[in-house]
Amino acid sequence: MVNCEPKVILFLIGKTGARKSTLASLILSFFGDFTNTDLPISFRDTANSIIEQTFILKDVLTVIDDYHPSTKADEQSMNKTAQVIMRSYGDRIGRNKLNCDSTLKISKPPRGNAILTGESAPDISESGTVRYIVVELSKDNINVEKLTELQEFARNGCFKSIMSLYIRNIYLYVNEDYTRKLFLEKLRTHFIEYRAIIQNKLDDNAVTVHPRIPESLTWLWLGFENFINFLLNNKIISQRDYDDLLSEFLEIAIDLAISQSKAIIEDNPSIKFLMKLNSLLESKSVIIENKSNYQFAGGNNFIGYEDDMYYYLIPDMAHKAVKRLCNEQDELFAVSKKTLLKHLADDGYIEISSNGNTKELRLGNQVKRFIWLKKEKFNNVIQ
Repeated sequence: MVNCEPKVILFLIGKTGARKSTLASLILSFFGDFTNTDLPISFRDTANSIIEQTFILKDVLTVIDDYHPSTKADEQSMNKTAQVIMRSYGDRIGRNKLNCDSTLKISKPPRGNAILTGESAPDISESGTVRYIVVELSKDNINVEKLTELQEFARNGCFKSIMSLYIRNIYLYVNEDYTRKLFLEKLRTHFIEYRAIIQNKLDDNAVTVHPRIPESLTWLWLGFENFINFLLNNKIISQRDYDDLLSEFLEIAIDLAISQSKAIIEDNPSIKFLMKLNSLLESKSVIIENKSNYQFAGGNNFIGYEDDMYYYLIPDMAHKAVKRLCNEQDELFAVSKKTLLKHLADDGYIEISSNGNTKELRLGNQVKRFIWLKKEKFNNVIQ
């Protein structure tokens, strides 16, 4: 309506029976008649059809249901779909394509918002993970009696009526140029203010998060606050309810940011590489010789040398060993050796030279290039 779409997706994750789809359909009932068995979009749909639908569903909420791969091929397909969804919503851009006459097709970015549901998080790397906020559900999280009561309200059209009135109020306010400018200015001012509050609270808790996380939570805060403001102004809730709801939201937002930061860290290519390398070392699946024994080194599982300060890893062999382990565990490790070295260097885990992310090491009469992995940094990660 005013081109201020939030670049974030809410992802409900939980095992079968956690009532993810039921909760998602209840939320979607603000925009129509839905149940957990007739949600509009599924991960079984193709990525192209999903993006087409998210373009059509302008200024409304939709649900993309049931990330639940059952085979390896299923997982690869759904992960690819998830990556497309996250980037489309996270960047609010469509894929550029050509018509048969080589003219550019109209780009079709998502024009509404979405909730995703699934039994687990897709393996789509750190850049994909930062584009959604996870809410983990279990059977114990849902008050069944309250859920049933709310479903009855939804069936009676109560939710649709409230949303219709809410949208009408916003439309009337932003329909005039002057008030639209005021509305946009208010959004911008509050966005900066609320993002700083969330970041300060995370700093107080000594939590380091990706910059997208405070931004994502700020968009949720703005939407939540605007809606309960509407409820307060229409005497649906009291001032005390309003204050309590805002306070509770902020607590939940900080908890979500902390849990999300852990998931993002686990998807960081550097962290994933170091954790897998540690598993290989502990299981003795790879061999690292002391630097003084260079003349005896060799074998299929040999990946480098060590001393008190560094692991000197053979780039090709170390990368290959970790990638093989990930494949055996049905996990994705899609970064190339060159990209991995860049991540390790940028994150400060390796020593670099003036002409690259590997350094020369003299072993007897030979000089070879290795990954100089700092043992102190490595031990800090795996502890």
